[in-house]
Amino acid sequence: HVSERLSLIAGARLTRDEKRATVTNYGLPPPAPQRPPIVLAPKTTWDQPTWKLGGKYQHSESLMGYLTVSTGYKAGGFTSRATVPENVGPYDAEYVTNYEAGIKANLLDNRLRVSAAAFFADYEDLVGFVRRTNSTGRGNEPINENLGKVEIMGFEFEASWLLLSNLSIDFALGLLDAEWATFSVDLNNDGIVTDNSDLDVLMAPRLTAYGAVSYTSELAGSTLEYRLDARYQSRYNTFGESNDEIFYRPGTTLINGSITWTWGGGENSVSLFGRNLSEKRAARTVIGATVFPVAVYEPPRLLGVELRLRL
Repeated sequence: HVSERLSLIAGARLTRDEKRATVTNYGLPPPAPQRPPIVLAPKTTWDQPTWKLGGKYQHSESLMGYLTVSTGYKAGGFTSRATVPENVGPYDAEYVTNYEAGIKANLLDNRLRVSAAAFFADYEDLVGFVRRTNSTGRGNEPINENLGKVEIMGFEFEASWLLLSNLSIDFALGLLDAEWATFSVDLNNDGIVTDNSDLDVLMAPRLTAYGAVSYTSELAGSTLEYRLDARYQSRYNTFGESNDEIFYRPGTTLINGSITWTWGGGENSVSLFGRNLSEKRAARTVIGATVFPVAVYEPPRLLGVELRLRL
């Protein structure tokens, strides 16, 4: 502690990751000359120091601000689906430097909790999929490879408000701006390295929002809770190798609800729930790794009952 209100944060870590992979391709049925069986057992080790520096200032009992700078890394690995030795890898680790500033506040006699944060993340050697020649020599297979550098700026806001003793509202908002700083690789195995930095970053919606209302009532020593929530994500790319409109998930709102009866000190409950109540039909992902794009859709409306008992 520098003072009663100001404190500093400092930390460091040394991480060692050791990975082994057994990759077996039997080349069935039976192994042709252009599709020979392979058995590989590669092993690689990564050693990486990471650190965190920052400080926080307690402006009052109900308001605190903070600022941090930190680094992180994710170890590399192997492509276990590879059918030829040169596609197994390993691929290198990912690295990130993150800058964050934010505030946290407890207001209205602690009935309203608010937090807000702005951040900038600088990713290096981000891992993704590229296509390389498979064991037949006539087709491609997706493998993991380090693609380039991504810069992400964002803002997050969260609030939880206890309006009444039995009525609460939760709200969250996220803004994101993700762009490739460098992205020069041979994506489609045509032997040509191209600048792909104009492509949209995979799975990066610019706007996300969440809202929920919860009402509880006491019932003969038990609790009955009614809850309704909605989640929104704006349009985003689900493939990462093309900006063609077919590979985008449209802006989508999913609505869920539940009625839960809890008894026995909270250890037992039965819940009637519904997910995707408006039965929104939207593609969760669309990929183009095959001749024809393949889409995976959100699950349809789901109604169910969940029982939890402490025996």
